[in-house]
Amino acid sequence: MSQINKQEVSTQGTTNLPQEFSLDTFKVSALKDVQNKREQQLKIVEDNPYIEIVDNESFTTAKKNRTALVTARTTLEKEQKLVVKKVKENITIPITNLYNEFIDITKPHEEKQQTEVKRWEDIKEQERLEKVRIEEERKQKHLDNIKEIVSAISEQIKNLDYTTSITYQVKPLLNGEEVSIESFEEYGTTLLSELEGLKFTLSTRKSTLKEQEDLKIERDRLENERKEIERINGHRQTLSNFYNSWINKIYSSTYENFQALKKEFHEEKAPLVQEFQPEYAAKRADLVKEFEQRESILNKLEQGRIETNRIAEENAKKQAELEATKKAEEQRIKSENKRLEDERKALQEEKNELLRSKRIDSLKNLGFDNDLVLNLEHCKIIFPLEDILCPEEEFQDLLNNTKYQIENHPIAEVEDTTQEVDYEEPPVLDIESFDNEQIVLVELKEQQKIMQTLLVDFCDYCLSKYGHINQDYIVEFLTRE
Repeated sequence: MSQINKQEVSTQGTTNLPQEFSLDTFKVSALKDVQNKREQQLKIVEDNPYIEIVDNESFTTAKKNRTALVTARTTLEKEQKLVVKKVKENITIPITNLYNEFIDITKPHEEKQQTEVKRWEDIKEQERLEKVRIEEERKQKHLDNIKEIVSAISEQIKNLDYTTSITYQVKPLLNGEEVSIESFEEYGTTLLSELEGLKFTLSTRKSTLKEQEDLKIERDRLENERKEIERINGHRQTLSNFYNSWINKIYSSTYENFQALKKEFHEEKAPLVQEFQPEYAAKRADLVKEFEQRESILNKLEQGRIETNRIAEENAKKQAELEATKKAEEQRIKSENKRLEDERKALQEEKNELLRSKRIDSLKNLGFDNDLVLNLEHCKIIFPLEDILCPEEEFQDLLNNTKYQIENHPIAEVEDTTQEVDYEEPPVLDIESFDNEQIVLVELKEQQKIMQTLLVDFCDYCLSKYGHINQDYIVEFLTRE
């Protein structure tokens, strides 16, 4: 390590170090500031030994010893900070400044020379990159040409049919001309490898095309056989249809159209069934026999039909008489039911009118006018006329609520230090809104009515127990027994 010559290092309140000394031989323990510190701490530890607390006296002694130990530690920590600060001010900072002066002597020359070295390195780097670029272009050209050749041959193999595949050969063609393997330099082996792969692809393609050609020939043969079978089956189906069609016509014919059907059968031309003429003649002979049997059956059925019609006419006449009697009875019952229904409706309307009059009188007794409006000092209540015929239980609830509203004014707010909520007396009916102190009543939903009842109960609970309403009582109200 370098020598620090004639550097005066001093500490506040201590003797000066020698003007010339080496950091290699410098010892911290030589400083006056740390002299006898070890002995002092050992003495404090000896004077304040560890004490096990068993009573108040030992507890007091233990706290005293602990305080002495803490004081010894904190005193040293404060002195440590002062010594470190002196070392920084008198040694570390002056050394840093001195070495910066030494560095400033050579640094400008270093930077100038470095700039020249960097300039020449940049020139050589550009030359290297140009060589790399040219080499990469050469390699890429070979790879692109190989890719173009492989792509062209692959496309040709893909588009081969069976006829052209027989004479097709894999050749390296570039721009329509065959090229040599040597022209691709070190990538000649790559081109050879690709051509071998293409030859294998060509072989596979030829095998596939050969299989497809064999399958086509076999399909053509099977198709010809199928057409021949369809032709024969078609003639057989024609004969079957011919026979079945006439059988259906024969046995679905009536006595009236039978002779015309028989004439149509004899005048119909024979179907074209080629080699199946003997089968046609046999089926036609069978149909002639069926015609003869059907004619005999129809003659017997016609005689039976005439007798049946006579009996049916007599039965129809009797049935018509029964239907007329039944219809007259149904009409009489319908008229009687209508008369009873009209009487029931008239009676119900009379009952409704009596109930309406009775309930209006009840409302007037409470103070409602002819328009069913009750004007109070604190609110205005309008009873909808269309609700006058509501169920008795609901009407009684409305009367009770109205009486309560008449007899009870809203309770004025009471100042209190606790947090309170605004409270108003429950409305006689369901209140929709307030407009200029007028209450507009509407019918609440079932869930809203339940919530209204719960709020009224809560308000009654608070007023009866505490004399005012406060949201702090909500939990107490809900959990009350």
